[in-house]
Amino acid sequence: MAYQSFRPAPLPPVPDIELNETLVEKLVDANRKIAVLEELSCRIPNADLSISMYVRKEALLSSQIEGTQCTLDDILDPNREENTNKNVTDVVNYILATEFAINRLNTPPLCNRLIRETHAVLMEGVRGQEKKSRRISLFAKLDWRRGKHHKKKCSIHST
Repeated sequence: MAYQSFRPAPLPPVPDIELNETLVEKLVDANRKIAVLEELSCRIPNADLSISMYVRKEALLSSQIEGTQCTLDDILDPNREENTNKNVTDVVNYILATEFAINRLNTPPLCNRLIRETHAVLMEGVRGQEKKSRRISLFAKLDWRRGKHHKKKCSIHST
């Protein structure tokens, strides 16, 4: 069975997009909704805290799909490092890996090293940590501008 992925057409589109009345109305409506969302987001006293809580809730829900027995109270426990429940460790590592990856996105390039390091954070101290994950080719790098694979080493990682 062959796998296929979606590759969007390169920008700018050919032929150029024609702005008719219907399209302009939709663009104006979308712009208005973005402005409302931006205004509402300014009212959030601490956006980082809100995002942090969302990441925790998502980590918990994703882990529960996999059969992990854990509650939001377990995740919000200030003594999470001392918690002996392996299920909690799984979810906490999911949170730590997400935070690690988000912080690393500020230092390009987006390459296999980021994926490997994030996976290492995810697997630290949890069930299955001794298992070796599938090897990711050091040379595969996706050039999103062209939608093609290039055989070029990641500029940060070269082992």
